[in-house]
Amino acid sequence: LILRLNYHIVSDPWFEWLIMAVILGNVMVMSLEYEDQSDGYGYALAQANKVFTCLFLVEAIMKVTAMRPRLYWKDWWNRFDLLILALSLPELVVSVQMQSVSVLRALRIGRLFKIVRNARGLRTLFNTFLAALPAMYNVGTILFLVSFVYAVLGINLFGDIQGYPGS
Repeated sequence: LILRLNYHIVSDPWFEWLIMAVILGNVMVMSLEYEDQSDGYGYALAQANKVFTCLFLVEAIMKVTAMRPRLYWKDWWNRFDLLILALSLPELVVSVQMQSVSVLRALRIGRLFKIVRNARGLRTLFNTFLAALPAMYNVGTILFLVSFVYAVLGINLFGDIQGYPGS
């Protein structure tokens, strides 16, 4: 009965909207940090980030128990969520400001990609971008080769020219 109720909660569209609101709130809190902030302000932001991480942990636990691990793991977005959550968990344990923890905190911005999953237009744009990445590699290679050829040509044509006096 509890598992069925949990499944209905997790599969309800309002739950996804709630999680998207939590993601946007988390991003807003993360963007409130600034250089030379007071200790109390920094502590409040750190506590808010821990609350958001706990909310995402509860979401993951609810989804895993509702869908069972095999069905949960089939969805790539769930894998992505679990990866971001796993990268966020060390911040709950480590309270010292370390460079590696702040790098992990910056990776939490990846949660914004969850919004792409629910927005049809963004999802189409994102999938198009992913499909175009191999072609972008080819275009980048051609641009590099053209720049390299012009650089070698410029050195050979203008390499012997003396500069202005004093330059």
